[in-house]
Amino acid sequence: QQNKAEEMAAVFDIFRSSLLDIAPSKMERLYSVGIMAGEFAGVDNDVRREMLSTTSGTGRLRIVLKEAEKRISMVQTKKLTEQIVNESDEDSKDLQIGEPTLPPWAKSMKKGTKVEYFWNEIEGWCKGTLMEDPVMIVDELLVSVMFEDGETHKLPFRGDEKVRWRPMF
Repeated sequence: QQNKAEEMAAVFDIFRSSLLDIAPSKMERLYSVGIMAGEFAGVDNDVRREMLSTTSGTGRLRIVLKEAEKRISMVQTKKLTEQIVNESDEDSKDLQIGEPTLPPWAKSMKKGTKVEYFWNEIEGWCKGTLMEDPVMIVDELLVSVMFEDGETHKLPFRGDEKVRWRPMF
């Protein structure tokens, strides 16, 4: 894996030093950077086809960044899962019957915490920041979240809807 990293670093150095020679215009540079970013991200062939059919260099970079964000989120999710599994004792892994409870990480939420909330099938996962400390009301947290689009919503965080929430690290 170190050999691959060294090879990619060498390719990047050559690419960067000769970028102005091979791509004198801004449009050509955006095209070249987009294709190189796709190579570094290791995108699959479907994404490569989408990149090649996109005429906008900026659009091409957006495609690569979207794909890279998915991969980074998946890596973070796997690390979090491994951490939870490693920190849990065998008794806590047994199936529990009863009312669903809030996840352990919910207790550490406070103003400024970054979260993602699954809004619906159309909007999908929406990133946001807690605008104030959550308030516990009976068995749910009332959470004030400002989303990236600038809208702020007070949302309930209940045990039976915990799959709609995830922390951002």
